[in-house]
Amino acid sequence: MKRKSLLQYQWKRNRTVFFCGFFYVPTGILAGLLRVYLPKAVLSELETAQTVAHMGMTLLVISVALLLLLLVQTRLEVSISRYGYLLLQEMRGEYAKRLLTANYEEMETQDFRSARDQAKQAIYGERMDGKNITPVNDFMKNLLSVLTNIGSVVLYTVMIARVSPILIPVLLLPPMLIFYLDGKVGVREEKKIWIR
Repeated sequence: MKRKSLLQYQWKRNRTVFFCGFFYVPTGILAGLLRVYLPKAVLSELETAQTVAHMGMTLLVISVALLLLLLVQTRLEVSISRYGYLLLQEMRGEYAKRLLTANYEEMETQDFRSARDQAKQAIYGERMDGKNITPVNDFMKNLLSVLTNIGSVVLYTVMIARVSPILIPVLLLPPMLIFYLDGKVGVREEKKIWIR
């Protein structure tokens, strides 16, 4: 049985979700940037003692741009979720078809049972707090959120580096240290569980 990655499967079935993702990431980055820039614009207008009309126009332009970006981002997120749901339904159909058409000798092999169990867990998920959690359903949305966050971090890092490159290690060191220590504690706790 040939296995495909979820991205390959999605690409083969419906490429529109990649088109939506192509616009989702920059929209999310720009929306985050405008959220950060809005208070700065207000303070800048107050410090320079601009007229109320000028300040109102600046805030209106930024707010409308932010609102439009959030609307587009929400629309794209809904489309991506819908495509994820449709993909899940197609995968469930293929899973059932594969089980119904498999011959008995093939079903007895360890490879088939292993692949069947992995596919079943990915497609049907597991029950958690009364909900059925499936990794397939929100895969693209979660992947695009991660890419948006990485893009935002890169953008903010470049902006901070333009102000002072010395701030970059100062800002990056604490999260890296927390990540390292959290991994060490997690490994130690996992060893304690296995030792018992």
